Amino acid sequence: MHNKREGILKKSCLDRCFSPLEQALVRASTGTDLDREEFYKLLLESDLYAPMSPSGASSGEPKGGRRIISGDSDFLYVAKETKTVVPVFSRDEFLDVWADSTSLPKNKFSFNAIIWQIAEDVWLHLNPGQEWGKEFSPWELSELRRGHDAIAEILPELDARQSAPLEAEIAGVEYEEFRKASITSFEIFTEVEEAFLVLRRSDEKDDWLPLIAIFCESLSQDRRSMLGLELVELGSRHMPELVCDRLVVEICAFEEIKPHESLFEILREHFVPFYVAQKKFPIAKSKLSALASQLRKIKKWTRKVC
Repeated sequence: MHNKREGILKKSCLDRCFSPLEQALVRASTGTDLDREEFYKLLLESDLYAPMSPSGASSGEPKGGRRIISGDSDFLYVAKETKTVVPVFSRDEFLDVWADSTSLPKNKFSFNAIIWQIAEDVWLHLNPGQEWGKEFSPWELSELRRGHDAIAEILPELDARQSAPLEAEIAGVEYEEFRKASITSFEIFTEVEEAFLVLRRSDEKDDWLPLIAIFCESLSQDRRSMLGLELVELGSRHMPELVCDRLVVEICAFEEIKPHESLFEILREHFVPFYVAQKKFPIAKSKLSALASQLRKIKKWTRKVC
C-alpha cells in the first residue's frame, strides 16, 4: 500500500538519486515544452556511455534477444524489430545491467560526438531497460546535429507529429495487473480525474506501445514528475516483458488540453477510461444540523422506550 511518506521519498529520490540529465528526462517526459527544451539543452552538453562493437564477428546476444549487427562505426548497432538502434546510457552501471552477462567493450563520449559518428538512418536509445529512457528518431538526430539552434524547431515539429493520426486499440487482459496497481497509486495522486490505457502506434511499421493517458484538474510540476515516475516503475513490474520498459506516459491538466487534444479526443470518443475519480459532494451545514437534530430525537425516544 502506498502512503504519503513513500511519495515524499520518491520526490527525494528524484533529486538525490538521479543525475541532472536523468532529472531533466523525467520532467521532460511528463512536463511542458520548457521542460523538454531544458532536457535537449542539457543533452547536447552531456557525456554518455556507449557499448562498442566487439572485435571480429558478431558476439553473443544481450538480455532480451537483441541481435548485435555491424555498423559504420565502432559503436554497437542492435537490430530491434524493424529498426536499427544504437544504445547509449547516462551511467556506466546502466550499460552493465542492459548487457547482462554479455562482455562488451564500452567507452564514454559526448552526445555530439556520438550523433556525428553513427549512421544517419539509425535510432539512438537513451537508457534502454531503465524506468526512464527516450528513443531518438533519425530525423530528430539530424536536427540535433545543428546544435542548440535546432531545439526551437524540434519542439513544434514533435508536437505536430504527436498530433498526427494514430492507431489505438484497447490494452488486453495482460495489462490488468498494471491497471490495478495504477488505481492504487491514484489514492495518493488524488488530482487524477480519468485514466486511459491503450496500445498505440503512428504507422503500421511502428511497434505497438502501451500508453497511459491521465486527465487531471491541475498538477504541479513536482507532482507530475512523481506520478510519471510511479507509473513507469509500475509498468516495469506489471507489464509484459517485451514492453515493460517502453510505457508512454501522457499527463495533461484540463487547461493544457490543446497540445494533446488530438490524442485525448480519440481516447474519449473511442475508449472507456479504466479509472474515473469518485466525486465527493459536501453536505450542506443546514442538512448536517437537521440530521444531528433528528439523531438526538431518536436517542431520546429510544431511552423512553427502554
